[in-house]
Amino acid sequence: MSVLLTLIPAVLLFLLAIMLMRTARFTRPPYTYPPLPLPKCEADIAAEHLAEALRFRTITLTNQPPPEPEAFTAFHAWLEQRYPRVHASLERLRFGHYSQLYIWHGKNSELAPVLFSAHLDVVPADEGLASGWRYPPFEGVIADGAVWGRGALDMKGSLVAIFEAVEHLLREGYQPERTIYLALGEDEEIRGQRGAAQIATWLAEQGIHPLAVLDEGGAVTEGMVRGIHGPIALIGVSEKGFAVLHLKAEGESGHAALPPQDNAISLLARALTRLVAQPLPARLEHIRHLFAAVGSAASPTSQFLLANTWLFGPWLTRRLSRDPRTNALIRTTLTPTLIRGGVKENVLPPQAEAWLNARILPGENPITVLEHVRRVVDDPNIQIEIVPGAAWAPSPVSPTHTPAYQALHQVITSVYPHALVAPYLMVMASDARYYAQICPQVYRFIPYALTPTDLEGIHGTNEHLSIENLGRMIQFYVLLMRVWGQSDLTYRE
Repeated sequence: MSVLLTLIPAVLLFLLAIMLMRTARFTRPPYTYPPLPLPKCEADIAAEHLAEALRFRTITLTNQPPPEPEAFTAFHAWLEQRYPRVHASLERLRFGHYSQLYIWHGKNSELAPVLFSAHLDVVPADEGLASGWRYPPFEGVIADGAVWGRGALDMKGSLVAIFEAVEHLLREGYQPERTIYLALGEDEEIRGQRGAAQIATWLAEQGIHPLAVLDEGGAVTEGMVRGIHGPIALIGVSEKGFAVLHLKAEGESGHAALPPQDNAISLLARALTRLVAQPLPARLEHIRHLFAAVGSAASPTSQFLLANTWLFGPWLTRRLSRDPRTNALIRTTLTPTLIRGGVKENVLPPQAEAWLNARILPGENPITVLEHVRRVVDDPNIQIEIVPGAAWAPSPVSPTHTPAYQALHQVITSVYPHALVAPYLMVMASDARYYAQICPQVYRFIPYALTPTDLEGIHGTNEHLSIENLGRMIQFYVLLMRVWGQSDLTYRE
């Protein structure tokens, strides 16, 4: 017994030494790149242009044609008027109804191109007096140092900044070594079938596989990731998959005065309760990659715990699961979003239905989610299916050790010198998933700095983009087009 008591402290010290060594390797200082000189830009003029762009009501609605299709054609005409050099120098192809692909031919056609993606459409906005908007959402008002209106953040701000950048470079006489594509989808907000999907299909048919793609995604934020202090630029290197599952419980109709032990609604409620109690398993690799990228900039406690998930993994999982923002990064989420059942308050329902929204972690797919739901529900009286056409797999995870990613990192820190840069898993869908089928390096990042309050404007009220942000976005796109347009930017394992 005395020998055992002597060994216990030694074993504990050995384990502590291992954990400290793992923490030391995990918390290396984040890599820094020399800053690039920033180009001058006229942010005030660009703000006027963005305000004009927001006045085009390019709204899309699910399973419906655009309510104002003429807004898309008018927006095209406006782009031609405002950016004459772009339209004189770049080739333009049309897809779907209103989508466009601009081709800025490089000096060396043998080099793989790069692609910048944006979308023309916006979600609807409540325009009533009680909507809460400080300024009408489709009037493109410039006030308080910002441009206000639907689409300012998602994503006409980026679209205008991209065109401002190309116009700026053309004004300087610049021509890239490699071809640069500008892809403008018309329906990203309603799954992108007519826009990005058709553009990506055409590129694949032509045998064109871009070296790198940049689309919307992360941003420079602060206070969004617990355990990391200061601004952090989050680059989406993958996005979760998606599925809508339909559950239908069958029961016998009859009078509510003579109820059976179960009816369709109670069966369905029990199934939903089981699913809440038994979520899909958690995986911590995406959180670990994020914190590993910022290294010693993370809090010491976060560093120690994430460096030793072999020991603290179960505790970390419970802690991360409590916050919806981190829970979405560690597992496939399932949530009921629509329910229907019953015909009258005194009639037993013959059936009850629910629809679940699934956001699927890389490494899983819609079929594995369906199997999980069926296994957990385990009730022959409930039919469970994936809604046809409402499912896709997660995107592949893009690498972070390549020259394209490193160049992106360098450009971000040139524009935002105090920001950390880290990869993250994007939990929402974008057009980028279509380009991931033809390109191994698809990155999701919009170069603006947003507070948590600013983020609420995306698909919400009082969406706005500061003029300072817009100026930085133009500088970012000018620099990235220069760097990604070089001939020596090659993909290396």
